[in-house]
Amino acid sequence: MIQESLSVWTDQVRAGLAERTDRPASPLYDKGIVDEPEVRVPLDDLHQIIGPEGPDEMAHWEGTPELIAGRLGQAVTFDGSTYVEVGDVAAYDYEDPFSVVAWIYPDASAGGAIVSRMESDTNERKGFSVELHDGHIHVNVVRRWLDDCLRVRSVQKVTPEQWQHVVSTYDGSKLFGGIVLYLDGEPLELEVIVNDLQQPFVADEPFRIGSRGTQERFHGRIDDVRLFDRVLQPKEVRTLSVAESTDELLMAPHSKLSDRQQSKLRQLSLIHISEPTRRTPISYAVFCLK
Repeated sequence: MIQESLSVWTDQVRAGLAERTDRPASPLYDKGIVDEPEVRVPLDDLHQIIGPEGPDEMAHWEGTPELIAGRLGQAVTFDGSTYVEVGDVAAYDYEDPFSVVAWIYPDASAGGAIVSRMESDTNERKGFSVELHDGHIHVNVVRRWLDDCLRVRSVQKVTPEQWQHVVSTYDGSKLFGGIVLYLDGEPLELEVIVNDLQQPFVADEPFRIGSRGTQERFHGRIDDVRLFDRVLQPKEVRTLSVAESTDELLMAPHSKLSDRQQSKLRQLSLIHISEPTRRTPISYAVFCLK
């Protein structure tokens, strides 16, 4: 019965979308499936930051950023000298759950920090960061770098010169098991570097993209950074790892969709079917495209 409902729903919405002539040039990504993040930096331009109260312009760039085609719209090329200060956001502490999301296209020759809110001028390096070194993704949650921190790295390496979706979640438990890393929607096996976080780690630093503090600057492209003040669930991570919009997926032949693309479409359709009195299939498609 559910499968039949999914098929009928998909056919009806596809027909409704085909009739629309006012579809936006920049299509829907995941509206209606995953809640809005606390902060989003689309990197479609060099200024826009979307916070809890809407768009704001407060980005400060170091170096010479270059806009280039990204995984979702535009992205920024980080050449090892460039980073951006986003401001006083992501002030998470050792008992706070949070999630960091980004698309990355790393260079083959070097890595660097993807995001951070961390000191760089002291030996303690207080704060947190998600970094890429020798192909491995590192997550650092630090009060003191050597002995009061959680520091882990992925066993698996990323693929250079290819877009990949990275998600790091921390549950506030102060334990190694409270960190989960995902690559392209799938959890990664982790190696422990240090597992002894005891004290608060909020750094008196801005949140930065492309560096750890002002050091360890990234080499490659970064796109669509998102911060959530909660732990993303696995199905949400899988949804976010699909760059194609829901209207693009609805119009594509089902046989051509990957498992992750089908899963994203299934999440949208189940939301509709579970709320049959709220929206008709066509009106839901119109809602999604607004």
